[in-house]
Amino acid sequence: MKRVFSILPALALLFLTACSPEPAQVSQTVGVGRETAPAVSLPTDSMQTEAEEAAVPEDSGKMWDLVNGKYVYDFPERDAGGLADLSDLAALQYVPFEDASSGNNDWFFGQRIRNSDGTVNVVWDRYPSTLAALEKYDAIYLGDETQKVVYLTFDCGYETGTMTTILDTLKAKNVPATFFVNGHYVESAQDMIRRMIDEGHIIANHCVNHYDLTTVTSDKFIEEVQGLEDIFYTYFPDADPMLYFRPPSGATNEWVLNLADKMGYTTVLWSWAHRDFVDDDQPGHAETIQKIKQGLHNGCVYLLHPESTTNTAILGEMIDWIRSQGYEFLPICAIETN
Repeated sequence: MKRVFSILPALALLFLTACSPEPAQVSQTVGVGRETAPAVSLPTDSMQTEAEEAAVPEDSGKMWDLVNGKYVYDFPERDAGGLADLSDLAALQYVPFEDASSGNNDWFFGQRIRNSDGTVNVVWDRYPSTLAALEKYDAIYLGDETQKVVYLTFDCGYETGTMTTILDTLKAKNVPATFFVNGHYVESAQDMIRRMIDEGHIIANHCVNHYDLTTVTSDKFIEEVQGLEDIFYTYFPDADPMLYFRPPSGATNEWVLNLADKMGYTTVLWSWAHRDFVDDDQPGHAETIQKIKQGLHNGCVYLLHPESTTNTAILGEMIDWIRSQGYEFLPICAIETN
C-alpha cells in the first residue's frame, strides 16, 4: 500500500467528532506500558559482509538499503486520506476476532516448533478468519516464510537503564530493529531515541498511552495514534515518516486494523514473544535461550521488551545462534505488503 503523509485538517477532525459513536470505557493502564528503550549508533564505516550484501534486494533503494554497515531508509510519506470515510467502521466496532480469548483482545500467536533438523511444525495457528483480516489490511504477523529471515522488534514504554546495552549489542552485531515507542518513552528517553535514529533503527507508533484500543471510540483512537506522532516530531522533526503501528498489548480486532489502515499505518504484530515484561520476575537465561531455539521459524517477527534484564543479557547470544542457523536479520520494512 502506498503511503503519502498528511496531517488531519480541521474540517476532517470536525467530521470525525460528529460521526463518532458513544465512547466506551477506556482501560485504565495509562502512561507507562510494559516497555522500554535508550540510545546508540550503528557503525557507518564498516564493510558489508557477504551475507549482508546478499540480504539487500536488487531494488534496495526503494525502501531500505545497507550502506557502509548502516541501514538507511527511503520511506514514502504517510497517507491518512482514508479518514475521510469512516462509514464501514460502525459494523466492526467492539467485535472481537472469532478466535479471541473471552473478554481479552490482546494478540496471541500460533505455535511453531522447530525440530532438531531445522524443520518447523505448525502446531496451531490463528483462525483463517483472523488471518484473512490481517491480510485484508496488510497487517504484519509473519514476514517472508519462504526465506531464512527474521525481524527484531521492541516495545518501549519506560526506561530502566538497559537500552544502552541493547543498542550497543545491536551496533556490535550490525542488526536492525524496530522500536515501538509510547508517549512516556518519547518524553523521557529522547537521548535513547536519538541514538536509535542515528544508528539506523526504525521508530514506530505505540500510542500516547497504554489503552486497550478495542474499547475506545474512533476519536480516541485517532487522538492516541496521531498524538504520539505529534509528540515525536516535536522532538525529532528530522526523523523518517512513521509508517508502522502496534496497538498496546497487541489488543486488536478488525476495527483496529481498519482504522489504523485509514490513518496510513501498517499494523505490526508478532509471531514470537515470551513473558519478559515483569521487572522483578524475569525468566532464566537458559530457559529463554531454549524457547528462542524452539520457536525460530522463517519470517519470525520477534517481540522483546527492553526493560527485561534477561533479554539484555542474552541478546548477543540470541543473535549469534540465529545467524548460526543460516538466518538473516532484516528491517521490518523488508516485509512486502500490497
